[in-house]
Amino acid sequence: MTDIVDLELRVLEESDLSSHLELLGHLTEAPPLSGVELANIADMRRRAGIVTKVFCHQPTGRIVGSASLMIQPKFTRGGRAVGHIEDVVVDPSYRGAGLGKALIMDLCEISRSKGCYKVILDSSEKSLPFYEKLGFRAHERQMRLDL
Repeated sequence: MTDIVDLELRVLEESDLSSHLELLGHLTEAPPLSGVELANIADMRRRAGIVTKVFCHQPTGRIVGSASLMIQPKFTRGGRAVGHIEDVVVDPSYRGAGLGKALIMDLCEISRSKGCYKVILDSSEKSLPFYEKLGFRAHERQMRLDL
């Protein structure tokens, strides 16, 4: 585990995009994208209201942890919204230092402040204990159709 003293928790900035994409490679397939492609995706996400919080290593500018939040307004539940957390990832050298927990708690607090009645996320089997320690519980099943 690496020292976390030089880390800052903040919103993803355009200058972070390349480093962020590199970090996402620890989570899933993340092939290289051009600067224009990254900027276009960032713009679409910004217009959709998606919030991505990151841990940035200040001396190097490297992104070492991130998670995203999408707020979905509902017609049910009195019009209250649901927070969807996605793409939670921490660089392997920083795992166990509390970054994942801090990211999740920060996004849960944003969800609460936006009036969400719940926060949901998908998890691998091996990550279930991590999320359960944070108060999440398994509920129903996810379905998927690859396009």
